Amino acid sequence: IRAGKKRDQPQSHHAYEVPIEEAELASLLGMPPDSAFVLNAPLFMKEELQGVLVVAGPSSVPRAIRDSIEALSSQVALALDSALTTEILLIRQSEARFSSLVQNSSDVVMVVEADSKIRYISPSVERVLGHAAGELEGTKLTVLIQPEDRAGVLQFLASWAVLFTGRYPQRWHAFNAGTYRWMTRIQMCLGLFTDTY
Repeated sequence: IRAGKKRDQPQSHHAYEVPIEEAELASLLGMPPDSAFVLNAPLFMKEELQGVLVVAGPSSVPRAIRDSIEALSSQVALALDSALTTEILLIRQSEARFSSLVQNSSDVVMVVEADSKIRYISPSVERVLGHAAGELEGTKLTVLIQPEDRAGVLQFLASWAVLFTGRYPQRWHAFNAGTYRWMTRIQMCLGLFTDTY
């Protein structure tokens, strides 16, 4: 594509040809040294330029071949657009199916951040726990757990986090490590007060 009005030509949806000296893409694409002309056929998807089909040769491309390359670029753009539309549709269907499963499940489904903040909780929480889902989103899970159960629940959640992400949540690690040290010290002290060793 050369400077000036040739820059605007891809917007016309038609293939256009320029001498190799005027084609900025020629040096970037490493065109063969015997190339004299470059034919550019724009690829439009949903009225936006998404790419260019570039053909180079030693002589000007005949009109019949230029028309064929232009038709090919249109077909490629349609195929890419169709593939993209199909992929988006499949993703939406999958999300809708998952959403339907979660919304209608009798189990409580939660998405919990590393700091134990509830990012999402399914509507079934109202049936199971008596809380509206909206009032629990943004709340820290640790606030909802009885103090004597917190360590066990957090260790359980941390083990699942390690299993699925391969990383141990840093904040939970510090909490669990502190709890484990405290419990070990208590058990050791209690062990000293018994007669059996």
